Amino acid sequence: MTFYRIQPNIYGGLGAGCFPPFSELATSPLEQVEYVFDDSPNDCVTYSVPVFICTRELKSQLEKMNATGITFDSVTVSISEDLQIRKPEISPASLPTFYWLKLHGDPGSSDLAVSPDRDLIVSARVLEVLKTLGIEDAAIFEYPGGKLIQPAPWDR
Repeated sequence: MTFYRIQPNIYGGLGAGCFPPFSELATSPLEQVEYVFDDSPNDCVTYSVPVFICTRELKSQLEKMNATGITFDSVTVSISEDLQIRKPEISPASLPTFYWLKLHGDPGSSDLAVSPDRDLIVSARVLEVLKTLGIEDAAIFEYPGGKLIQPAPWDR
């Protein structure tokens, strides 16, 4: 099976609603996630170390295909004050519904996993779903190896 390393665009970061707080993550696993968007998301997956989140549409497709290496949980989504000022037409209600992608797969054998350097590793069949739903802002590489398949927008 063929695998790919995905570096999703970062549209925001973890918010104050995370539990435990970010400062305690070295000693306690994350139980609750708030993702604060600083920009309007274009892709079906984004992240902020150590959390990947995905749209409801991606969650649905991954469940339909019985993708391995993941479970899902809820995530609270909000927008930053800066985003409210720059793009007043965007509100939390106007964003897609997102879910926390809890990754527990093995890189190079499960459909989804996290590499040791915190990149998303996906199988070819998952990559096809990502491309269908939108992953234009992400960098994509072969895994293992590293041949660039799709540069990030800032590298194009």
